[in-house]
Amino acid sequence: MPGNTEFDFARWMVTTLLTFVSGGAVGAWVTGWLTSRRERATRRSQFIKQQVEEFYSPLVGIRHAIRAKSELRVKIHGIAGSTWVDLYEGVNDPQSRQDITQQNEPVFNKIYDYSEKQLVEDLLPLYRRMLALFADKWWLVEESTRAHYSTLVEYVEIWNRWDGKTLPRQVAQRLGHSEQSLSPLYDDIEAQLERLRAQLYTGKA
Repeated sequence: MPGNTEFDFARWMVTTLLTFVSGGAVGAWVTGWLTSRRERATRRSQFIKQQVEEFYSPLVGIRHAIRAKSELRVKIHGIAGSTWVDLYEGVNDPQSRQDITQQNEPVFNKIYDYSEKQLVEDLLPLYRRMLALFADKWWLVEESTRAHYSTLVEYVEIWNRWDGKTLPRQVAQRLGHSEQSLSPLYDDIEAQLERLRAQLYTGKA
């Protein structure tokens, strides 16, 4: 009722109350939304941290260990081959050449024996560890990395069969068994590790 003081006061009280309730509800919604967003960001950051620490970093570490050992093996074999040739330089006498062979062949053969032993006892277990990481941490693996899993399985399985004396070397060669087939996987895990680490560093996880 216009001009009625009690009516005006009551209307003011109702309006104020509705405004307060509405503002409180909006504030609560905003607070809840911000909290939910922050929690999602925290979970995402924790997930990426797990990807880096539990899968990609160990996998890349294994890959670099394999590469370092393989590159050293190739280097040693190359130098051994050229050194072997040098032993006969200027030696034309058949008996002298035979003496050189008998004297040096055993120790040179040990180079290749060691490499074969290293493959079985050192490198092959590292490849198997890579497969174990995939199996144990599959939920942390990005889709682009999963796409290369079957290639790794095939590569390691051929080595397993060879190690078990159930696959002739000639058959392995005809299967195109080469670590070159793993290059796409290696490129992917290196790229993923750098990307995920960058997200953690910049806080854009």
